[in-house]
Amino acid sequence: MSYSKETIQNAFDLSDEDLKLTLKAVGIHPNKKNFSEDEYNRIEESQQMLEDGTATTYDDIAAHFKQHSSTSSQGAEADLINMLDRQTVQRGVEIGSRQAEILGQVIPKATMARLQQKIQSGELNQVMETYWDEQMGESPDVTALMAEFIEIPTSPQLTGTTPTPTMNLLESSTELSESESDLP
Repeated sequence: MSYSKETIQNAFDLSDEDLKLTLKAVGIHPNKKNFSEDEYNRIEESQQMLEDGTATTYDDIAAHFKQHSSTSSQGAEADLINMLDRQTVQRGVEIGSRQAEILGQVIPKATMARLQQKIQSGELNQVMETYWDEQMGESPDVTALMAEFIEIPTSPQLTGTTPTPTMNLLESSTELSESESDLP
């Protein structure tokens, strides 16, 4: 519902000057011609404050409405900040998920490419030989040690024997890496 200036002046018995001072005190432009329900309620509240003595001047009314609007704007500001925080977190999760998908596709290829470089340079062979020598010093059971690296079928004919590889690690890895056509 909309209220005219004349309707408000008549409802509260206000002169033109009193209406202007009241409008300024409650935070409404003094030249405004029509007023909303909320604005009408603010004017009514200001007049009630004058009648019951909670306010004796227009400055008292202005201080009340300034504090009231400041409190509600702080609440609105806090709500806005909370909403932005939630949106930021949600967006961060979306970005993180997307990056994880991309990295999940890239890292295995990059790892395989780096492994292939290490195989071709002989570095992997050296590392494996060093590791093997260290493990042999700690565990002379070759079958148990091999089981850590490869799955050895347990059958009666293998019991008590040492498996012999048919090709070395470099050859098998090179064959595997050459079959990977999508590596960079």
